[in-house]
Amino acid sequence: EDNIVSDKVDDNNNNIIQEEYALITELNGLHIVNITDPTNPTQVTFVQMETALNWRDVDIWTDDSNNQRKTYAYVAGQSGSKFHVVDISDMNNITSVERGRQNWGHTLGVKEGYLLLNTA
Repeated sequence: EDNIVSDKVDDNNNNIIQEEYALITELNGLHIVNITDPTNPTQVTFVQMETALNWRDVDIWTDDSNNQRKTYAYVAGQSGSKFHVVDISDMNNITSVERGRQNWGHTLGVKEGYLLLNTA
């Protein structure tokens, strides 16, 4: 459940719909999947990253400071992969920034705005 993101969207008829997304890592990057209808999951995007030979992990943090709600996915990879920060605030405009050197991250977690990164 830590890798489930909820988002409220307007269906263009002034109806607000609560949507849910799953963030799924693989050796080559991050899948973002709309799971609002669990019987019909649909991939929103795939964020390509360099190949992690052994492991990749993701955690989510929402920053509510400065009256601007921003949600980020932090993605770490081991054995040849780099650390990435993915802005998922707008599921129609996802951006990824490489933020670290290779081999940074076996597992990670975000708690109260602090990133906890375990290297192996």
